[in-house]
Amino acid sequence: MGVKLEAMMLTLLVLHLIGATLWVGGHLILALGILPQALREGSAKRILDFEARFKLLGHSALVIQILTGIEMARRMQPKMGEWFSFGSSLDRTIFAKLVLLGLTLVLAVHMKKRVLPGAGDDPRKLAMHVRVVTVLALGLLVLGASFKGGWVL
Repeated sequence: MGVKLEAMMLTLLVLHLIGATLWVGGHLILALGILPQALREGSAKRILDFEARFKLLGHSALVIQILTGIEMARRMQPKMGEWFSFGSSLDRTIFAKLVLLGLTLVLAVHMKKRVLPGAGDDPRKLAMHVRVVTVLALGLLVLGASFKGGWVL
């Protein structure tokens, strides 16, 4: 049974890492490649085109990360109430990931409901949002790596 559990955890981890690769990589491309070009050109077209092309893949990757991340956290700390207790490094790290995830989801809704409709063709109205979501994605990546590399919190 132990080998079967390890195989399941490895499967979850691989799926989670694929999702993270797509999510973080997409946001790095947007923040470091597309955003600077859009700002130089003074047009949001490149950003909006990328967002339209990346949306399905990016959202799918995020859903995969959420589902696999919650299941891995549940396997590492079965008492979900402990995730909010700050009783151990594991609990604090899970909590921190949940906070960053929550902020990411809030920003996604904000982007869709407020930022995109009012952006027009001004890339500056999108720039801060792109940068913040990219930093959150990198924060999630670092916290995720800390599960294997040693506790961050």
